[in-house]
Amino acid sequence: MTHNTLIAKVVILNMNKNLHIHPELGTIELSHSKRAKNYIIKLGENGLIATIPHKGSIEELNIILQKNKAKFALWMKHKEATSFIIDNHTTLKALTFSLQVSPSDNKRYTAYLKEGILHLHYPKQIDLYAASTQETLRNMIVGALKHEAKLFLPSRLKALADKFGFEYNDIRIKDVKTRWGSCSSHKNINLSFRLMLLPIHLIDYVLLHELCHTIELNHSDRFWRLMDKTTNGTAKLLRAELKQFRIVL
Repeated sequence: MTHNTLIAKVVILNMNKNLHIHPELGTIELSHSKRAKNYIIKLGENGLIATIPHKGSIEELNIILQKNKAKFALWMKHKEATSFIIDNHTTLKALTFSLQVSPSDNKRYTAYLKEGILHLHYPKQIDLYAASTQETLRNMIVGALKHEAKLFLPSRLKALADKFGFEYNDIRIKDVKTRWGSCSSHKNINLSFRLMLLPIHLIDYVLLHELCHTIELNHSDRFWRLMDKTTNGTAKLLRAELKQFRIVL
């Protein structure tokens, strides 16, 4: 079987749904762009997303898919394991910065935060999708989130405590994936630095949640009445919204 024959057989275009169905890469969502100069293939929430330039064709896209099949398969594998691949197309929006990833002639990894953008540069000669590279870039993002969390969360917690008349003893920023925050019986509050990945109203919800635990340690009716008092009656709605967010780092 020739290369071109293989492409013709493994990629099926569904014109009604504007999708490619690939037996190895799964469903690929298609879009056409008059502005795009190149084919753009990135990993979305439900699989690969391909943008075809104005003068492009399905046939040329097929060739790119087949030529880079191993890389795209690795993307899908990483998606199953981490749900988060870091490359030039990665979009990440934290409270205080957005992410920009790009190759560099420098032989070292570099990171700097400027005007609300976290710039990550990696040596262009390395394999961007190697596990070690992904781990290095992930650690750089985590470092930035921790830094920003230590600057923002303590002052935000104090402001909310002062506003609603809560008292607490200590606050610690921790590397926790299983919960956004916690409060001890001694009124010590622990917060995950990953809170910085939430929008501000949900960060406030978590902070108020832990502050309410300084008075009510359980989730009794009294606790939720207190939560509603501090959130203008929207505590349950905010809780439901928070459940829609996944921790990706």
